[in-house]
Amino acid sequence: MTDPTAPGRLLELTVTDLALIDRLRLELGPGLNVITGETGAGKSLLIDALGLALGARADTTLVRHGAESARVEALFDRVPEPVIAVREVAASGRSTARLDDETVTAARLADEVGPFVEIHGQHDQQRLLDERWQRDLLDAFGGHEPLRGEMAATVERWRANRAALAELSIDPRELGRRLELLEHEATEIAAARLQPGEAEELQESRLRATVELLQLLAQQGLIGPMRLSRLRAQLGDEDA
Repeated sequence: MTDPTAPGRLLELTVTDLALIDRLRLELGPGLNVITGETGAGKSLLIDALGLALGARADTTLVRHGAESARVEALFDRVPEPVIAVREVAASGRSTARLDDETVTAARLADEVGPFVEIHGQHDQQRLLDERWQRDLLDAFGGHEPLRGEMAATVERWRANRAALAELSIDPRELGRRLELLEHEATEIAAARLQPGEAEELQESRLRATVELLQLLAQQGLIGPMRLSRLRAQLGDEDA
């Protein structure tokens, strides 16, 4: 018998505008809970609603006729505090999921609250049909948790390297254009026959030419001595 105090127990299921259900609040007590009714009473709708809260694929046909969206809330007992899984499906096709107050993906919802519930049907067992759960069982049986962790880390590094390579990948035509430009620039630099310290010499030569021009303008009375001194100081002429 399942322990009624075990964490992860479904405490409450609230359904709004799902198929034939206008609004329903179902509180589940400790121990065995049985839901009975005639065919078509809506028992399977509760399973569909719970499936949505567990991250199942959203189906817009489940939205109640005339409603804008269907909403399911599932309250689970979990240590250290309960958790609420919420799923909304809009008639337009958009689906949203929340875990407590955090917006999450349906996959994240399935990872977090999926392990709390197992749904047994007449001809299948949904959890055993989940490929992720199958891998978990096989790895646990073989004691491969350390190897699985190493593999996960390796895959993450591979994905990071692949993303880095994708950023560095260049179209061959673009690469050819860049190489042609670099070769042209290298040829021009070589033809200029630049010498070490040449840039400083050119700068000093330009400074001297500018100062001589200013002095000529001062001699012609076009600028005054004070302005000449200020301009030479701005140019960095040490003799100003």
